[in-house]
Amino acid sequence: MAARIARILLGLVACGALGAAAAAILLSLALARGLPDLKSLADYRPALTSVVLDRHGVPIGEFYEFRRRLIPLEQVPKPVIQAFLAAEDDAFYEHSGVDYVSIVRAAWSNLRGDRLQGASTITQQTVKQLLLSPERTYTRKVRELILARRLEQRFSKDEILFLYLNEIYFGSGAYGIAEAARTYFAKEVSELTVAEAALLAGMPKAPGRFSPHVNPERAEQRRRWVLDRMLEEAFIDEAAHQGAQEPPKLAAPVSEIYQAAAYFTESVRRRLVARLGNDVVLHGGLVIETTLDAGLQRAAVLAVRRGLEAYDQRHGFVPGVLRREPLHGELADQIGDHQLAPVPDEERERSEGQPQP
Repeated sequence: MAARIARILLGLVACGALGAAAAAILLSLALARGLPDLKSLADYRPALTSVVLDRHGVPIGEFYEFRRRLIPLEQVPKPVIQAFLAAEDDAFYEHSGVDYVSIVRAAWSNLRGDRLQGASTITQQTVKQLLLSPERTYTRKVRELILARRLEQRFSKDEILFLYLNEIYFGSGAYGIAEAARTYFAKEVSELTVAEAALLAGMPKAPGRFSPHVNPERAEQRRRWVLDRMLEEAFIDEAAHQGAQEPPKLAAPVSEIYQAAAYFTESVRRRLVARLGNDVVLHGGLVIETTLDAGLQRAAVLAVRRGLEAYDQRHGFVPGVLRREPLHGELADQIGDHQLAPVPDEERERSEGQPQP
């Protein structure tokens, strides 16, 4: 009798397992319908930043909708690649698009109530960035897993890594590793140090949370974690790990020459849009050579500012209150935020009787 009951229970379990497997297969087939075609990735042409240069090749402005510069994978130094592998997917060159071990580990950790962990591979993140919406649903996750497997079957690991490094968002309007290097360090990717690479590698997970401009302390904690991961994976040795402990120096958010040449570059943009169209100017990654001399332009703007300050003093400067009539037209565009508010009438009357220098 007991044996018969055991056989019945075993049969029910087997039937349940087969039913669950069949349901999973049917669900996968249903979700696989209408998935994005991977052909578009074979001819990857993202929107690129157009750069305006002065007569000596100095950048004086940019036109863009998405700030991105494309960089071939072979031009990305090995330590930079290793920083991203350590931070996002250390088994990238071993799995087939989905890291099932990491999924089980993350699920177990989350069930125990530990800090929530993700298990998305670089391949999955590439799929999500290029082919799917960012919504967090089980349906989208299953579609992501299916597309990740397909992507691995169609593209090489290096091709996937090329897509990933050029597509991911780093905050501050920067898309892709090349633009991120210029935005945060005013450098080419080939010039990045291990310390700088670690900071950038820590950002894609949450660009706002780990931005060195928005949350410098949290960004530094994340950077040091990436360095520790690089040491654990033997991507760097102890000497390199210790040498990268000092926080890297960030570049100024906005170039001074960009501000000084703003009126000129806007005139260039309007002419190009009239000739080529707005889409080409904003997305085409043009390199636009002009006749402007960045050094002379900076000197000219500085001379105008100093002249206006001297004018203030000659015509009744009041300590603590800057007197200047609002500017209009081209000069206002050149000076930008340096316009100063006019003095109240009572202060003006008080200063008009003062001797002039």
